[in-house]
Amino acid sequence: MHLPHPFYKFPFRFDVDRLKAETEAFAEDVWCRHPKDYTGNTALPLISSGGEINDDFAPPMRPTEHLEKAPYIRQILGQFQTVIGRARLMRLEPECGVPSHIDLQYYWRSRTRVHIPVTTHPDIRFHCADAGVHMAAGEAWTFDNWLKHRVENPTSVRRVHLVFDTFGSSAFWAMARPPGQELPPREVAFDPAHKPRLFFESYKGDPILPPGDVTHEMLQLLTEVAAHKGNDAAAVARLQALFMDFCRDWRCIWASTGPTAEGKPMFAGLIEQFRQALKQVPDDVRIASNGYPVKRILAGTLKTLSRPLSAPTPTPTPAAAPAAIRFERPIFIVAAPRSGSTLLYEMLAENGTLWTVGGESHGLIEGIPELKPAARDYASNRLTDADATPAIADRLHGNFLAKLRDADGRPAAEAGPEGGGAVRFLEKTPKNALRIPFLKALYPDAGFIFLHRAPEANISSIMEAWRSGRFVTYRTLPGWTGLPWSLLLIPGWRDLIGAPLERIALDQWRTTNETVMGDLAALPDEDWCSVGYEELTGAPEQTCRRLCAFMGVPFDERMQRVTAGPLRPSRYTLTAPAPEKWRKNEAEILSVIAGAERTSSELQQFCGRGR
Repeated sequence: MHLPHPFYKFPFRFDVDRLKAETEAFAEDVWCRHPKDYTGNTALPLISSGGEINDDFAPPMRPTEHLEKAPYIRQILGQFQTVIGRARLMRLEPECGVPSHIDLQYYWRSRTRVHIPVTTHPDIRFHCADAGVHMAAGEAWTFDNWLKHRVENPTSVRRVHLVFDTFGSSAFWAMARPPGQELPPREVAFDPAHKPRLFFESYKGDPILPPGDVTHEMLQLLTEVAAHKGNDAAAVARLQALFMDFCRDWRCIWASTGPTAEGKPMFAGLIEQFRQALKQVPDDVRIASNGYPVKRILAGTLKTLSRPLSAPTPTPTPAAAPAAIRFERPIFIVAAPRSGSTLLYEMLAENGTLWTVGGESHGLIEGIPELKPAARDYASNRLTDADATPAIADRLHGNFLAKLRDADGRPAAEAGPEGGGAVRFLEKTPKNALRIPFLKALYPDAGFIFLHRAPEANISSIMEAWRSGRFVTYRTLPGWTGLPWSLLLIPGWRDLIGAPLERIALDQWRTTNETVMGDLAALPDEDWCSVGYEELTGAPEQTCRRLCAFMGVPFDERMQRVTAGPLRPSRYTLTAPAPEKWRKNEAEILSVIAGAERTSSELQQFCGRGR
C-alpha cells in the first residue's frame, strides 16, 4: 500500500515478556523457511489461507492451530479493530537481513503489513526509502511497501516480529501516525478471560475484477507514471490512452456478460490485446514512488484481473480427475539429529531439477491423526511398512503435493508439469531417520542419502540443541522430567527419564544411527548412499557431484555456485561451525563416549564401502 509517509506508529505498548513466552513455546520443527528462502529468515503461520501451513494469499484466511496456543497474540490482533489477512511470527537470525525489495504483487496494492517486535536489539534497523527506524520490542509499526525496504540485523540477537496484513479500517488508520506525531501509547496487558472475536479476510472476490476496481488500479498507476519527472511526455500520453480504452472496454464486457463463463474468453481476449498494445510503450516508463518500470508492475496486475471460475455443481457422472503429479525416485535424507542434514538439504535443494516442500514435513506427517505420537501412546517416531496403509499413503502424498515447491520457491500449481507428470522430490525431516520402511512402502523406488557425523561433535550439538529450547518437539511428554523433550523421539525414551543430558544425547545419536543402518541394510545397495559430515564440509563440490550422480540429476550451474564459495550456515545453526567446538561439553561427553564406540565402529564399516 502506497502511503504519504514511509513509517507509521500505533499507540500501543504490548507485554513483551508475555509475547516472548508465547513465541518461545513453539517447537523448532514448526517453523518454516521464508517463501523466497532469504538466508536466516523463518516464519510460523498464525493465520493463513484455509488455516493450513502455507504462504498462499487467497482467502478465506483462517487461524492455524498455532494461534489457538497463543491467547495474548490473539488479543493483540484484536486491538487493531480491522479485518485480518495473513498473520505470522517471523524470525531473522543474527548477522542476517532482508534484502532491498519492493512488494510488487497485486496483493500489496491495497494492504499494509503491521510489525510488532517481540525480540530485537537497538542496532537492528528497518529501512524504507531514505528513512530508517528501530522498532522497539512491544511497539507496533507499519510502512509503505511500495517503497524499497530492507532490514539489517548486524547483531548477535535473533530478531522476532509478530506481523499481520490488513486493508485497514477507519479505526485502524485513525490510530496510525507518522513518527513524531504518534498518539500517546497505552499498555495492553494480558487478560486470561478475554478471547476477542477476530474478523478475517473471507470473501474470495469476483472471479472477474469489477470495472470500478480495474479503473481504480489503472488510475493509481497512471498517477504514479505522471508524477515521475523522467518519463517521456508522449509515452505517458500514449499509456493514458491505452489505459482509458482498456477500462472502457472492460466495463462494456462486464455490462454484457458479468463475471460468467460466457464472458471469460472475452475478458481474456481484451487482456491479451492490452498486452500487445503495451509493446508500443517504452520499457523505461517508470512510476514515481519507487522508480520501477510500469510495464513490470502491469505484468503482475494483469494476471489478477481474471481467475478460474468456481467449479460447477458435480453431475451424477463426474468428469475424469486431472492427471496427478507423481514422484519419480524421490530422495530422502536420513541422519541423526544435529548431524548437518539441514546444511546438506539446503545445498541439494538448490538443484534446479529437484522439488521440495520448502522445509521439513513434521506437520505434514504428524498432522495425519493415525500418525500422531499421542495416538500411538508416544511410543516413538518410528514408522514401518505396516503404517503405510493406502488411505495414509494418499493423504500424505496429497500433503506433500500441497506444499510442493521448485528450487525457486514456486508452488507446483504454478510451475508443475502441465496435466500432471513426474517430478524429482527431495525431503529431509530428522524424524524420518526412524521411518525408512514406512517411506519405502509409500514410494518403492525411493532412494536414501545417509549422513553421519563423528560422535563427539554430534553428541555435543544435540546437547546444545536441548539447552537452547529451540528444538522442543514434545513439551508435555507424559512421564518425562527435566528439560522438555527435544528433537526426534527414539524408541526406549522412557528408560532415559531422570538421565543426564549427555546420556540422552548419546542415545539419540546411537539409536538413530543403528536404526538407519539396520533399515538400509535390508535395501538393495543401489537404493542408498552415505556421506560423512566432515566429507561434506571439507570437499563440498566433490561430495555434491557424487550425490547428484547417485540421485541421477545434473550437477547444474546452481550447484556449482552453492559449492564454489564458503558454505553458508544452515537456518538451524546455533553457533558458528568449528572443529573443536564440542570441547565445550568435553567433560560430559567423555563420561559417556564409551557407549558410542561400538556404533562408531559399525558406522565406519557400514559406510566404508566406497560409496
